[in-house]
Amino acid sequence: MQVDVDADLLVPIIRMASTLASFSIGEQSRVFALYHDRILIFDIKGNQAVPQAAYEHGGAEALRSLKPRGRRLDVALESISLVTATRSGRFTHPPTICFEVVSTDETERFELPAQESPHLILGLKTLLGDRFSPLPTTGEEGENFPADGDADEAAARTAGRDEPRKVLVARQPYRSQRLGALCMVAGFAWIALGLWALIRFSDPLTYWLRQVTGVDGIPSQAAVVSFSFLMLPGAFFYLFGQRLRLPDAREALLRDPRAPILYLRSFADDGLPGPDQQKRPGVPVTSVQALLSFLRFLRGRDSMTWEQEFALFFRTKGPVVAIGKPGEKITVPGAMRMYVDDDDWQATVLRLIDSSQAVILRLSPTAGAWWEFQQCRARLDPKRLLLLLTYVEASQQRYEELRIRMEPVLGHPLPRSTGSAMFVRFDDDWTPRLDTLSFRSKWLWDLDSILDLKNSLNSWNESLETAGNHAGDVTT
Repeated sequence: MQVDVDADLLVPIIRMASTLASFSIGEQSRVFALYHDRILIFDIKGNQAVPQAAYEHGGAEALRSLKPRGRRLDVALESISLVTATRSGRFTHPPTICFEVVSTDETERFELPAQESPHLILGLKTLLGDRFSPLPTTGEEGENFPADGDADEAAARTAGRDEPRKVLVARQPYRSQRLGALCMVAGFAWIALGLWALIRFSDPLTYWLRQVTGVDGIPSQAAVVSFSFLMLPGAFFYLFGQRLRLPDAREALLRDPRAPILYLRSFADDGLPGPDQQKRPGVPVTSVQALLSFLRFLRGRDSMTWEQEFALFFRTKGPVVAIGKPGEKITVPGAMRMYVDDDDWQATVLRLIDSSQAVILRLSPTAGAWWEFQQCRARLDPKRLLLLLTYVEASQQRYEELRIRMEPVLGHPLPRSTGSAMFVRFDDDWTPRLDTLSFRSKWLWDLDSILDLKNSLNSWNESLETAGNHAGDVTT
């Protein structure tokens, strides 16, 4: 079978969707794999990972090495009479696409989140032709499920999006060391008073609640949760005071002779939760956990974003700086912000790239982030660049869109799948290497950040040492 050249950018296409096992405890995942010559559909344990070899041409044998659970479809494309794609009901959330594969001897179904389906639909149409019945290209969701075109079109639709810039002139956010200190003292006092009340009155409050409600089963943790909510105003004042006292990046660079670490991201990513916020339990349920949470909060180690994690980890190497979002009335914790006019932001980014000892780029589909990646490729020592893959986390579709756009710029192929990797670093010749994210022991989660960036970035830190420092004047 002659295959359109565009299919080589996509195939093999492998998708996984979590499903609840019918007669066993725990989750399982359904795998759909499209190769140039066959289709495989089967279930595996939810914690099993698809080997990288399965994403290579002729990788069906590596996929067969996984232990299937239940039925398994493994048929050649020549034996398939029809594949249909059906959109889920209007009120299904999140929307899904149901693929039905009809072969000579059997029929199998595979349900996939709609946002993960575009490349699979493109691949099926390319390889099966008239034997694939695609979704209509019109309707409220039609733009997400193209029936024609190539992989670059699907990627370009996403990569062309960018958040609008509403402010054209840089305006410095409000800062005040004195007011910030006053707010922090007030917030600290409020929280300390709440902790004292928690320790002093948690048992009497629990007893009172049981008497009033007549419910003997009210747990003692109810008092802890109640007092935790009462301490929220104190937390607000403390955080507000911290933000008022955050330094300006230019002032910090004047005081610090070390070359900076530049953090590049889309403004739309500001404030998005990091692993600490996603995995750590939200409300403490014991007095000890409440106290430890308070101590983490005072040290700035509680509910940190990715940006805060990097700023904390790299502060011993140099100041972590970023371009501030235009229009911010008060700066945000994390990297030290440098606010510039829209007309000057690209020139400022170029100066920072040239003078920084390292650059961390959080990949996203915006035009600004894509321009920053191209500049890093053109101007940086490869070992000084680290890519953060939060945008493509748990989304093979998003990763493929970025991979197809990035490979011509890099001049080297990227892995077909990231697996559990969260970082991309580069060798001297721009060959990409994937690194996974490490976590601290859960016994330490109550004391500090849950991330172990020291182990996660160990290989990149070693490569930075060989790349050497690069200093320059970026204060203008």
